[in-house]
Amino acid sequence: MSFLSVLLLVILLIAVFFITVMAIDTHRLVVRRYSVLSSKLKKNVRIVFLSDLHSKTFGKNNEKLIEKIKNEKPDLIIVGGDMYTAMKSENASVALGLLPKLVALCPVYMANGNHEQKTKLKKEEFNDLYDRYLTKAKELNTAYLENDSVLLNDLNIRIYGLELPFMYYRKLGRENPGIDVLKKCLGDVDKDSFCILSAHNPQYFDDYAAWGADLTLSGHVHGGLVRLPIVGGVLSPNYRFFPRYSGGRYDIADKTMVLSCGLGTHHLPLRVFNPGEISVIDCKSIS
Repeated sequence: MSFLSVLLLVILLIAVFFITVMAIDTHRLVVRRYSVLSSKLKKNVRIVFLSDLHSKTFGKNNEKLIEKIKNEKPDLIIVGGDMYTAMKSENASVALGLLPKLVALCPVYMANGNHEQKTKLKKEEFNDLYDRYLTKAKELNTAYLENDSVLLNDLNIRIYGLELPFMYYRKLGRENPGIDVLKKCLGDVDKDSFCILSAHNPQYFDDYAAWGADLTLSGHVHGGLVRLPIVGGVLSPNYRFFPRYSGGRYDIADKTMVLSCGLGTHHLPLRVFNPGEISVIDCKSIS
């Protein structure tokens, strides 16, 4: 066998391997666990964080997803955006079908991702999809946080939902919002409470931490599409290779970000060594 034949065979085997992994990981679901300590908390609380479903289903009517969440016995669920994809053919039926099942488990708090925000800004183009989605979510008694917050007195937790101006999702943008923009969106942080910030774009974690979020929950990056050992994610949505934040836990001093690798895909249906993720965060009270 010639060198060229061997080379072509090796390339073929590698391609088959990656295609197989991609096919498996696109439909695989894992639970990743994190723990955060704070003296601000009145008692322990378990949070399930979901992001970037993009109308993906795991089993019939997302039964596998619901079963995994149910097994975690969450005290509350935070939905971090991009539950559907901003396409003219989208009707958000998968996301809307999932919401009642989540609400049946525990209180649900929701914030927008860039796809919800896009359909909100371009309502005519998307046939008022966002208004219909928001109305249904509120009918189910979810707390929908659009640059707003809610205080959970029994836990001493304040949950914020951040919606940055859409310019901060530009594909090649490099400008950070800074604390002033965050204050314009959300006001000053509640320093007396344990503050959880649902901020879809993790790129600005430095600003979120400086503003005062004790725990930031983000998504958007889809784990970098392909994840490599040690290196982490390969590509971000704004076309940066090996982004600083791609998935997992990150800390700046006493501030933490949990970045979900997300659940689904959209324009690039690609997940390699990167299955769908349910993030479980145990926030523990310390004296």
